Amino acid sequence: MIQPFYHLIIRLRKLRGLSQSVAADLLMIDRTGLSHIEHGHREPGLSLIIRMSTVYGVHPFELIIPLIPEEDARDNPYLSSYKKNSM
Repeated sequence: MIQPFYHLIIRLRKLRGLSQSVAADLLMIDRTGLSHIEHGHREPGLSLIIRMSTVYGVHPFELIIPLIPEEDARDNPYLSSYKKNSM
């Protein structure tokens, strides 16, 4: 099972040794905005996902794929194989 997006964001931030405040500065958003994302109250737009992938050192797909419902991924051969490989 793929972890919720906000758990992934918290884990990546902590793996990089970044405080929420420092990560927010690097992402060019305020700390409360990052907090809302990390608690699942808000989902980031594509431009923020791309900045997150740069700051956290992952491919943008690693952030986007967990947001795609399983039933939608099942119908797309690329996404279904990517989800299997990322588990």
